[in-house]
Amino acid sequence: MKQAVAGMIRIGELSDVTAAQVIESRREYRRASDAMKPAKRLLDVYTSQWFGNPPLTLGCGKKKAVHNRALELLRDGASEHWAQYPEETVLPAQCEDVVSMALRAATEKRFFHWELEFPEVFYGPRPGTTQVIERLEGAGFNAVIGNPPYVRVQELRQADPVLADFLALRYRSAVKNFDIYLPFFELGLFITKNQVSYITPNKWFATDYGAELRKLVVERSALSHLVDFRDFQLFPDATNYTCILTLSRKPRGSFVYVDASSGEILQDAARPLENLPKDGGVWTFTSGLEAALLQRLLGGDYSSLKELRDRAFQGLRTSDNDVYILRAIGAARKGLLSVISRATGQTHEIETALLKPLLSGEEIRAFSLTHNDQWILFPYDLAGRKPLLLSEKRLRGEYPGAWQYLKICEGRLRARERGKMDRPGWWAFGRNQNLDQFEQPKVMLPGYNDKPSAGIDIEGQFYHVSGYSLTLKDKSPIDLWAFVSLLNSSLLYWVLMKTGVALQRGFVEFRPQYLDKLPIVASDPQERRALKEVAQSAMRKGYDTIKAELNEIVYRLYGLTDDEVAIVEGRR
Repeated sequence: MKQAVAGMIRIGELSDVTAAQVIESRREYRRASDAMKPAKRLLDVYTSQWFGNPPLTLGCGKKKAVHNRALELLRDGASEHWAQYPEETVLPAQCEDVVSMALRAATEKRFFHWELEFPEVFYGPRPGTTQVIERLEGAGFNAVIGNPPYVRVQELRQADPVLADFLALRYRSAVKNFDIYLPFFELGLFITKNQVSYITPNKWFATDYGAELRKLVVERSALSHLVDFRDFQLFPDATNYTCILTLSRKPRGSFVYVDASSGEILQDAARPLENLPKDGGVWTFTSGLEAALLQRLLGGDYSSLKELRDRAFQGLRTSDNDVYILRAIGAARKGLLSVISRATGQTHEIETALLKPLLSGEEIRAFSLTHNDQWILFPYDLAGRKPLLLSEKRLRGEYPGAWQYLKICEGRLRARERGKMDRPGWWAFGRNQNLDQFEQPKVMLPGYNDKPSAGIDIEGQFYHVSGYSLTLKDKSPIDLWAFVSLLNSSLLYWVLMKTGVALQRGFVEFRPQYLDKLPIVASDPQERRALKEVAQSAMRKGYDTIKAELNEIVYRLYGLTDDEVAIVEGRR
């Protein structure tokens, strides 16, 4: 291999001025490429342990052993002979299987070995010599720039589950529901000797799946420049919230933050890296009094929302809302409700016992839940310890109207989830999580809004498919009324804007992973009464009538100064 590397290095030194020199360069390149092939074959076998040749666990108990067939082949002296002379080498049958799988995977997945493809970048003569070739210390590209693909791992798992598993195993940044642009940063740091710069979404500054990459960047003091476009849209054909992030291989003490939220550079300032949390916490780019207030609230003697809540859950996932979400026509009669289906465009008679009141995101507002005759067909029994899908026999016998409607929609229901629902029980929802969570007191939030929007469902009667719900622990030091009041305060909404994900036109997402960081005052009985009274007043009179009173109470609870109040309210 070292001879091949030396050949590649020589090619870079050749001149291509004349036709003869071009011919000579091509000849040298073919010679060096051929010399590289044995090393590539061995690396293909090594890489195949993640793509078709996984380690096998044999036996059990103390006799259990893990056999990595790819590595065992590479340790065998015959592998080097095979790599040099693949057509002439006869391998044992089990080794032939490993080789066959490795070569097939290398072709299908297009294995790319950076050090073989760019040997002149990573290898060179040992200092003080001209002939001894070795891997250079601190080797890598001068710079790596790019626009990695933006693909969530859920989509990747459907298209290429083997690649998704490989990324999760090989890259520290590939955790939870990661986006595949995150490992690109990690790889970029490995193959550069100077800087790597990508344009990517900026959501990973605040998401839970971005925590490991944030931690890695801070550990290595790698952040050099950050151009944050926030909610400004760079790409006319797609809605993305982007940034240009530059990382340095050499540790730095500070980074340059550029506010480009209008599409132009509004602010360019150096900031110490030590201001970024070392534990993978959310990155916020505030300064001065604003930064001090945020630090006091997030680092103060408050409980986090996550510590106080019991469950935080998404809405129902039916995989075909047009079938299950129905609009009522008139009032129920004799246990039946006339409804219109978007799936059929027709009116159907459905038993009210299987219809649950449904709220859309637009119907969830601060202290206010407005039901506009939208219902969801819910073919489950919640009487037992676990939700139970109603059987065909029971649907036919007890709910013939619902069964007749489901049979009309059978074809499209079976086709859901790329055909995975074409099975017994095809009328089930596409996902069965949280089915038994809705009928309890809870706070409900839409997916996003540009203002506080926490509604309270004290009777536990409403369902939703979009947005989120929160419940409190049984022994929580705060009750649901005080809780919803705090969530609707300008102060906690301001914290959410600074620590969550900003969307277009000033909207923010109400995802639980962002809400969980909010500081919650575990108030005494007098404070809880004041917050409960203002919440109940809001339900009677409307949020706007009590907003000032609510904010005054909350500012006092959190000990804000006049200057800090001015910051929260955007007056300075």
